[in-house]
Amino acid sequence: VKRLSASFRSLLEDAFRHNKVLQLLLEEEVMEFLEWPLRDQEAYSILALKSQLRELQEKLKSPEEAPDGWTGGREEAPS
Repeated sequence: VKRLSASFRSLLEDAFRHNKVLQLLLEEEVMEFLEWPLRDQEAYSILALKSQLRELQEKLKSPEEAPDGWTGGREEAPS
C-alpha cells in the first residue's frame, strides 16, 4: 500500500509539473479555452474554423452569394 501511495503521489507531482509547463508554453488564452464548455470548444476548434473559412471562400467564388456591393476583391465588369 505504501509503494502504491508513493506511486500515485509521484504521478500527481508529475501532473502538476506538466500543467505548469503547459501554462508556460500555451499561455493563458489556451488554458482558458480548455476551461470552456465542450460545445464552445468544438465551435471554435481549428477544424470548425477551417470549415467555416472554406464555406466563406466558396461563397466568395459565386457572386450571387456575396452581399450587395461586395465582390470579394474582384472588379465587376461594367454593363
